Amino acid sequence: EHGAREFRDDTGRFFEDLEKGEKISLLLAPAFKANYPEQYESVLGGLKELGINRIISVAFGADITTWGYLNYMKQYDFAGGISQPCPAVVGYIERYIPELIPKIFPVQSPLMCAAIYARKEMGITDRLAFISPCIAKKMEIESVHNKGLVQYNVTFEHLIEYVKEHGISGPAVSGEIEYGMGAYYPTPGGLAQNIRWFLGDQVFIRQVEGEKKLYKWLHNNADRLKKTETPFLFIDALNCDRGCICGTAVDPHKAETDDSLYALLSIREEVKRNESGSAWSVPDTPEERLENYNKQFAHLRLKDYLRGYTDRSGDCAYMIPDEEELDRIFISMNKLTAEERSINCTSCGYDSCRTMATAIYNGFNNKKNCIFYEKGRVHSLEIEKAIAEGESRAKSRFLAKMSHEIRTPINAMLGMDELILRDSKDEKVTEYAAKIKEAGKDLMFLVNTLLDFKAADEVQEDTASQEDKSFVAPDARILVVDDTEINLTIMQELLKPTQIRVDTAAGAKAALELLEQNEYDVLLFDHMMPDMDGIELLQKLRGRKDNPNSSKPAIVLTANAVTGVREEYAAAGFEGYMSKPIDGKLLERMLMKHLPGSMVTLTDDVAESDAADAGISESYAALEGIDAREGIKNCGSELSYKPILDIFYTTIDQKADELDKCFEAEDWPLYTIKTHALKSSARIIGARVFSEDAFAMERAGKDGDTEYIRRHHSRLVNDYRHFKKVLGGICGEERSIDEADKPEADENVIRRLYRTAYRAAEDIDYDGIEEVIIEAGRYHMSRSDREMFDRITACYENIDYDGITLALADVVKEGQDVGK
Repeated sequence: EHGAREFRDDTGRFFEDLEKGEKISLLLAPAFKANYPEQYESVLGGLKELGINRIISVAFGADITTWGYLNYMKQYDFAGGISQPCPAVVGYIERYIPELIPKIFPVQSPLMCAAIYARKEMGITDRLAFISPCIAKKMEIESVHNKGLVQYNVTFEHLIEYVKEHGISGPAVSGEIEYGMGAYYPTPGGLAQNIRWFLGDQVFIRQVEGEKKLYKWLHNNADRLKKTETPFLFIDALNCDRGCICGTAVDPHKAETDDSLYALLSIREEVKRNESGSAWSVPDTPEERLENYNKQFAHLRLKDYLRGYTDRSGDCAYMIPDEEELDRIFISMNKLTAEERSINCTSCGYDSCRTMATAIYNGFNNKKNCIFYEKGRVHSLEIEKAIAEGESRAKSRFLAKMSHEIRTPINAMLGMDELILRDSKDEKVTEYAAKIKEAGKDLMFLVNTLLDFKAADEVQEDTASQEDKSFVAPDARILVVDDTEINLTIMQELLKPTQIRVDTAAGAKAALELLEQNEYDVLLFDHMMPDMDGIELLQKLRGRKDNPNSSKPAIVLTANAVTGVREEYAAAGFEGYMSKPIDGKLLERMLMKHLPGSMVTLTDDVAESDAADAGISESYAALEGIDAREGIKNCGSELSYKPILDIFYTTIDQKADELDKCFEAEDWPLYTIKTHALKSSARIIGARVFSEDAFAMERAGKDGDTEYIRRHHSRLVNDYRHFKKVLGGICGEERSIDEADKPEADENVIRRLYRTAYRAAEDIDYDGIEEVIIEAGRYHMSRSDREMFDRITACYENIDYDGITLALADVVKEGQDVGK
């Protein structure tokens, strides 16, 4: 409705694979014809011309589902069960009411019944794409219980957008299998109506639709359902109150009329037969229809169309704050009265302010998503801005007045002195007057400097920059967070002389893990990172008062040192900021300022060798497009420069491929983040011109100038890959590390890696899993742990997220609740 959120599906990947020549067949949701009756056949025709092989209506799969329900209830005397076709309902029960899992029908959904029939009975080996009205079908498709049946969830909304944008159309085509009343499944109670068609209207089926009503009803009736103490044959449950015809991936404007419902009613009536002897015969009794129905599917085996479920409640544990904690959270949201704490406007997505506060307590949300807090914050900022502007004007008026009051007599003195110099013939008097003139000019310069408060600030900063103190702090421990490995390595190298213990995290998720486990003295967060930036990370940390680092000083690292950032970072809660590339001495001074004084021991100043003046090896001097002197200066020494170049070199192919993928998918936000990181890495090694090119692409991404990106992307990537050739002579030899030379991974490291991999798999975070695998490869570990990571790697390569969570479920729960 407000367009503030969007979803991702497999539409882009589907069309890419189709263009590559992948053999793909379609499973077509019956709601597609109902929602797009005028475009239905031409869209299918256009997809056929693009290479689609077979088209099978999921309405036929729904007929199999109905057959499965009827026979399962009869064979197993199964009553009072919960219908299964809605993946949102299944997912909710698995996570939040696992005691009801035995009450979910084990019969597959129409989608999966159609897929199983296509594979087993029709012998189709193509990749299968579901033309889908539902975002949640992605969960069902990727479930370990349905592995390999369906490969794409192509939603109505994104498909129609793509079709319109690319002008896809063709001769009229429809599904190739005749179906019955399964076409009516997408309506509220569609499954129930199918069952009544064969059992008669006397059966008692409970319909519950709509997320606000359904889940509350399930919780309220959980005990009765569990003990089969309801009078219902079964519960026909749907997440969407208007059924799948107005599912989560259908254009919301379709819900403004009943046109789609009318179309489905028409389809339902078309499949009925006026002659006797068919499962769809109007004149036959329900018993006769059922007999014919069972004959139609007599060749099928019921067990082929059954599935299992997984108890996922351990993944969803959360803590309930006590009244004192709730009070603290409400105060932080500026909700001070009982009325303000019970506005319950639901703008945040929760039913009540109290639920929102609970979500904040668990780190699931933050107060910025509360409209009451944001309005109050904006109002406060407006007041603060007005006060600051008023103080600034008052200060300017005061300084202007003082300037006038002091300059006036000085100007008069210098003017009279000028007359003396001009008119006096007395050499002694002239000599004195010249000295007065010189002193007067010095005094005027001093007054001009002191009374320009902006210049005064600059003088103060410049004075600070002249300090050159060194120190050691072996007991200090800091955390550096950056999504670029080069930046992390540089920070470690720059701080070696201080003896500070430096922990690093390659992103916000890994940082939150370390912040929960360890206490640090200073935190340094990169600003721009994927998923969660440095500001969001700090705000999340500050909101966790039980975290040992919630009030520790934090410094932001940024490559965007432009006017106004100091104020922006201060408002976000940072105690300071540093511009990239990081200057080692400025970094030391920043840490000296924020580390506890008891930890810092000043040392004699050591003359800092200027690597640029000391000369560099010929191999570095000859690097095309790279100023090695600048790179060595950025890294602290030539010794530190080599491993940084190695990292830059070895990641070129991977990072270039990532840029190409973002470009092809038109994922401009991620493209902007990737070019931001590339700009920083290139600047560090001394590739200034290339860094500026990357910065231009980053800026175009931020400005939404996709035309600029399209014109210059190929050149940027080609220039990037060219560094592979430039650095090949220095970094080309692969360096292998013997297992025995790797550091031992202790229990805490192994547990952290397992938890991080588990959460990344739960979040379907491909890059996060990759980071864990890379980090695990740096350690020596036991044979059983190495075998576990080999298993994780195999699942990662097959994009099998469920395989990872299943592999790690027991291991993770033994160590620590992953919900914390």
